[in-house]
Amino acid sequence: MRSIAAHLDWALAEHPTTAEPHDRISANPAAQIHAWYTAVLRFTGRDSRPTHHHAPCPRCEILTLFRDYGDAYIECRNIECGILLTPDEYAAHTQVLAAEYRQNPAA
Repeated sequence: MRSIAAHLDWALAEHPTTAEPHDRISANPAAQIHAWYTAVLRFTGRDSRPTHHHAPCPRCEILTLFRDYGDAYIECRNIECGILLTPDEYAAHTQVLAAEYRQNPAA
């Protein structure tokens, strides 16, 4: 812990990967710290539950779309699918579903 505290300012400002995006697979120190923090919250049970999106997945058509707190993507939890959608892509998908339903409400 002392090592992290001693080098935190440098790691957040000067580390060679600081320009990488803050996502799950980034080597960016800030992203790594966020991942550790999220893991601690999940481990201690203090993290909120994932949000279940009730539209079927556009690829596998199963109701397995979830978004974890703080994630930028909505993920299909079907192990054979795993598609990732941005919130805008999910909104467009639900618009298509709604339009299809309006054209054929008995289906």
